[in-house]
Amino acid sequence: MPCGRGAAIGSACRRQAGDILTVNPPAPGRFIRRTWMHSGPVRQSLALSPSPSELLHDELRRVDDTLLRLATSEVEVIQAAARHILSAGGKRIRPQLLLAAARVSGAAPERAIPLAAAVELVHTATLVHDDIVDDSDSRRGRTAVQFHFGNSASVLMGDYLVVRAFRVLADDGDPRLWGILTDTICRMCEGEVLQICVKGDTALDLAGYETVIESKTAILMATCTRFGAMIGTLPDPQIEALAD
Repeated sequence: MPCGRGAAIGSACRRQAGDILTVNPPAPGRFIRRTWMHSGPVRQSLALSPSPSELLHDELRRVDDTLLRLATSEVEVIQAAARHILSAGGKRIRPQLLLAAARVSGAAPERAIPLAAAVELVHTATLVHDDIVDDSDSRRGRTAVQFHFGNSASVLMGDYLVVRAFRVLADDGDPRLWGILTDTICRMCEGEVLQICVKGDTALDLAGYETVIESKTAILMATCTRFGAMIGTLPDPQIEALAD
C-alpha cells in the first residue's frame, strides 16, 4: 500500500479490507526454530529444544546494549523517557526474527545487531504512540511513559526513536533498507488509523480485522525477516520466502 493512500483511509476503512495482501506470518517461535534447523553449526543443540531467546542470547544482549546507546540524548527528558520503556524489557520478538533470518542468510552478527535494534526502536515508538492514543496506563509491567513525562514529550520521544532507527540504516549504507522501512512505517500508521475507524464496529468482518492486524503488526515482522535475509547471501526467492 503506497503511503499516498493514507488520505483516503478515514472515509474507506472497511472498503480497504480487500485491498491489502494478507501476510499471515507463522508464529515467531516456530519460524525461528525452523530457520535455525537449516543452520548447521547449531543443529545439534536443537535436540534439547532451547527457546529462540536462548539460541540468540548473546546477540540479544548486544541488541539491548545497542538500544540503550541509541536512546541517549542531551535532552534529559528524552533519554529518561526512552530508557523508561526500553529498560522494561519485552519479548524482543522482532529482533529475534531479524537475527534468525540473518543467521540463515549467512549475514555477520556485527551487521545484523544494529538493524535488530533499529526495528525494535520503531516498534517501541509505536507502543508509546499507541498508549497515548488508547490512554493506556501501563506497558511492560510499568506505568506508561506519558504518565511520567506527559503526552507531548512522549510523542516527541517516540519520534526521536524512529529517527534514531533511520540513523542506523544510514550507517549501514544499504539504500534499499530505507525504502522498505519507510513503507513499513506508513503501513503501520495506516493500520492504527484503520483500527480507530472500526473501533466499536460490530459489523467488522474477518477480512477487515486481518487488514488491521497485518498493517499494525505483521508488516513490521515481515520487514524484520526481510532485513535479516537481505543482508546475507540468499537469492531473491528465498528472501521473499522468509519475508512471507
